[in-house]
Amino acid sequence: MKKPNIKELITQSTYSTIYTPIFKTGTKDIFAYEALSKFVLHGEEISCTEFFSRLQSNEKLFFHLEKKNKHHQIINADKSKKLILYFDIAVFSEKEYRKFWKEYLSEYKHRIIINILYQGSLSDDNLKIKEKMIKWLIKHEFEFIINIFDDFTYAVSFDEIEKATYIRINNSILEKTISNKSYKSLLSFVINFAKDNNTKSIIKHIKSKEELMLAENLTAEYMQGDVFD
Repeated sequence: MKKPNIKELITQSTYSTIYTPIFKTGTKDIFAYEALSKFVLHGEEISCTEFFSRLQSNEKLFFHLEKKNKHHQIINADKSKKLILYFDIAVFSEKEYRKFWKEYLSEYKHRIIINILYQGSLSDDNLKIKEKMIKWLIKHEFEFIINIFDDFTYAVSFDEIEKATYIRINNSILEKTISNKSYKSLLSFVINFAKDNNTKSIIKHIKSKEELMLAENLTAEYMQGDVFD
């Protein structure tokens, strides 16, 4: 498909939310659902990364679309479980945006978990926005997730792990650990450090029984992946 422009993505794509379960380790008990956006244009699925990265250059439009998006995700979710919502730092960058999110999300504070993410590389300005966002989340008592080991070009911030409610570990490091056992010591250390600081760990995208066995040996509290389907 020809690469669509942002106007075409917004006006012509269809939107839905997929709710993916997160399980308590070693059980079939669902701890939470994560809300994942799905966009389809001309019969083909558009990657969320591509969709939202196109919006980076227009933060105001990004913010207004995310207001509708998050409302849809919250009102259609299973209210008996925690709900993980993905927020790009761009939609928290301005004071007026943070004011809106504080007022809107406070009603759902008891059941939502905010996952902080960003599109592309973290510039110095984006790092500052991320730091402000973490301080804002702590100040207003929102539970939140930081992502680690998603990209090995970024160092693990133990200060962020200490502050976060949860850390999210992608399976990229599980794959590395299976091919190079020395990574297991690093991963175990990070998970135990988080545990000692009352930060819980979620291991994502577990794809095989071998990855599942490894994950179960690491004592993370929660897991998600194709292996559970």
